[in-house]
Amino acid sequence: MSWSGNAPAREVEMSERERQLMSQRNLMTDKDGNLVHRTPVVLPASVQPSSEESRTRPSAIDSNLNRNVTINIGELVELIRQSNGVAPAPATPPSGLGNPGPLGLGGFALTTFTLSVFNTQVIIDPALESVVLPLALFYGGLAQFIAGLFEFRAPNTFGATAFCSYGAFWISFAFYLLVIAEKLGSQAYQATGLFLFVWLIFTCYMFIGSLKVSKVLTILFFFLTITFFLLTVGTLHPNNTCIQMGGWFGIATAIVAWYGSAAVVINNTWNRTVLPVGVYLKDESIISSWTHWGKHAKTVG
Repeated sequence: MSWSGNAPAREVEMSERERQLMSQRNLMTDKDGNLVHRTPVVLPASVQPSSEESRTRPSAIDSNLNRNVTINIGELVELIRQSNGVAPAPATPPSGLGNPGPLGLGGFALTTFTLSVFNTQVIIDPALESVVLPLALFYGGLAQFIAGLFEFRAPNTFGATAFCSYGAFWISFAFYLLVIAEKLGSQAYQATGLFLFVWLIFTCYMFIGSLKVSKVLTILFFFLTITFFLLTVGTLHPNNTCIQMGGWFGIATAIVAWYGSAAVVINNTWNRTVLPVGVYLKDESIISSWTHWGKHAKTVG
């Protein structure tokens, strides 16, 4: 059985280590420079010879037990060099854990939506804003932070960084309002503005990172960056209009995050793409990716 195709034999310089590896495998070159190795072929039970058949028809079966496998020596040496003479490690078995992404996005979306409704100052009485605190502590905070820890196991650097960070954001935000803010008096708005500003910086570079993850996350971080910008400006230079606009952009951010969470859950349970998230291909440019996604959405619509 020949595996060399039409590739011509060629001279290849081999190290002593490579020669030893070939010797251990009983490999040798034939007159054409190809590598020959006699490999046993395991026959199924239905064609295994009985002891009587082996005595009466040895040549009919024995000729099939070993076959010459011929491959180009240069190609084999290159494979040995690539692997450094070590067999590849077996694939990591599945962990049996679910995808933590929907939990993280869900916790982020629900808490962001609730707070943003109050920031709009037109939907629900802002005096009821304290309802955000338990959500920020446990769902947007603790649950999202735990989702981020499991993203490290995935391993997903972007998801782990985002979920752990924004989980910590909601926990620290709730703690700030419950314990710190009242002690700062009339200057509390400056501290709150600084708190929002540093998270704006973090969100900006996460937006850049999202440009190579998926289109849903790119849209989410685009809206979130605008949200933090408006809230920062409206807090440092007290302006209700900026805060209200930040509330509306926060609602848009939450809707996109809910979509991403729903997409992963539904696509996984239905075992097909029901809600596309627009994952970027490895070598695909951002512009061409968005152009293709737009054409696909128009076709589906």
